Amino acid sequence: EVNWSTAQNGACATDFLAAMGQLDGKAASAATASGAAAHLINVFFEFDRARLTREAQQIVAQIANQMKSRNLSATLVGKADLTGSDRYDLALGRRRADAVAQELARLGVPHGRIAIESLGKRQPPVKTADGVREPRNRVVEVTLK
Repeated sequence: EVNWSTAQNGACATDFLAAMGQLDGKAASAATASGAAAHLINVFFEFDRARLTREAQQIVAQIANQMKSRNLSATLVGKADLTGSDRYDLALGRRRADAVAQELARLGVPHGRIAIESLGKRQPPVKTADGVREPRNRVVEVTLK
């Protein structure tokens, strides 16, 4: 698992940054029920950590730019893989969402445009058995609208 971040996020992060660059100046195509554009972006974390990696910082910087340039709000949902207790993973998911929120605020996004919640190991993006270390479940799902 030492190099999972590069293997897991390298191509994804590159593709994401390219896509975000293409979105600059374009109208969003997806719409929510309220008519506001919505985009889902994943910010991945290392096992049992709530610290932003360098790649995660780049993704959050792109999110902040989009939020500021388009006057968007974000909902941050922290998640964890299924290795800890429910209580522990809820707290870990919250710390991860808080880390993203703090970075967004540091980059100039007003706190009032950021909502935070944690699902811990509930509703994992990738279904696994309890105790499985799945890197794609160590995530903050960011929904921009």
